[in-house]
Amino acid sequence: MSKKRILLVEDDKLNSGVIKVFLSAEYEVDHAENGQIALELAEKNNYDLFLMDINLGRGLNGLDVAQNLKQQDKYKNAPIVAITAYAMESDKREFLQKGCTHYLSKPFFKKDILAIIAKALADQTA
Repeated sequence: MSKKRILLVEDDKLNSGVIKVFLSAEYEVDHAENGQIALELAEKNNYDLFLMDINLGRGLNGLDVAQNLKQQDKYKNAPIVAITAYAMESDKREFLQKGCTHYLSKPFFKKDILAIIAKALADQTA
């Protein structure tokens, strides 16, 4: 069985490196360091899930990218996990209302990100 394919959208090199190490044994992970690259990769490839940092610096933010993806037929039901340092309950509600399907606040442990990915993928097929 082939590995599920994930696009990690994260502008911080350290964070993206750690997340890729956490996931590499179980998933095929591509990385985009900004929103524009994320949309280009999403168009060229087929992803099973997106890990979306919300604050991507200049340009598109993670919510912009999530909303754009949800407008595309191939991704309208794709799980998008917000991974962010915004940890207030109101932030979580906003992210879930604006295109993200799941939420994980930073910092997190390997078991946390693996669990949320498994849940998001299971929710998609339910």
